Amino acid sequence: MLVSIPLLLVLIIGWLWRVFLWGRFLYLMEGLDLRLIPGHPDRVGGLKFVSSSLRGFRLISFALGTFVAGTVANKVHHGASPLDFKP
Repeated sequence: MLVSIPLLLVLIIGWLWRVFLWGRFLYLMEGLDLRLIPGHPDRVGGLKFVSSSLRGFRLISFALGTFVAGTVANKVHHGASPLDFKP
């Protein structure tokens, strides 16, 4: 616990920082006067990188989901009802 929990916190804070930076980038990009080209080869006017960036969040989403599922499974193993975690 002395190693794994601080390491997990560093990884989570690092990913939250990346999510914050990505959101800030998207917020600043919406204010730009972009000249989108309908015939661009990526078929979305040159903005394909925005949709393909979501692939980078798959691994952290899986890891955080596993963390939450493990916590719930541990509590169920120690006597809690699975229906307690419904909401």
